[in-house]
Amino acid sequence: LVALVGAPTTKSATMGVRAKKAEDNSGISWVTSDAQVYIDSGKEYIKSGDYQKAVEELKQAVDYATGSELPEAQYYLGYAYSLAGNTRDALKQVGGLKPGDVEAAAADLVILKGKLLLDTSAFEQDVHWLTENADLVSGDSERGPVYYLLLGLSYNGTGDAANARESLRKVVSLAGSSDLGKAAATLLQQL
Repeated sequence: LVALVGAPTTKSATMGVRAKKAEDNSGISWVTSDAQVYIDSGKEYIKSGDYQKAVEELKQAVDYATGSELPEAQYYLGYAYSLAGNTRDALKQVGGLKPGDVEAAAADLVILKGKLLLDTSAFEQDVHWLTENADLVSGDSERGPVYYLLLGLSYNGTGDAANARESLRKVVSLAGSSDLGKAAATLLQQL
């Protein structure tokens, strides 16, 4: 489902970047931290579809990360693990993160963690997570349909058919004739 949203669109140009006076006093040069170098490399591997390489690079990012870099490194490592099909390790990386920890990727974190909780059948926890963070994604034209699909599936998992149907109807109204909208319509017929 995260793949339906696409690769994260966040930019982290300022993360881990600091100005440093050049040795020859000719001016300022930009130096990127080790963690940020690995994060950027991991993101490139994600874009190219080489998720195992992305995981390797992002593990290094987590090892080198300090302060505000750590949540970003954990988010991208979790994302890479998820794309590689490793739900358990993905959830381990993002499980403790909150949207404010990765402001530039807050909406993507909501979707990723929602997908991982659904994949592990943690339906009640997923409903709580998604409803708690609804304001970050529900109105987003790209993420909203995916959000409502995850919410509908988790409501269904808890046995709450009424809220499941309501969420799936929102997917249909937002996603129309797209694959996601058709999938939601099919699920609605089965409830």
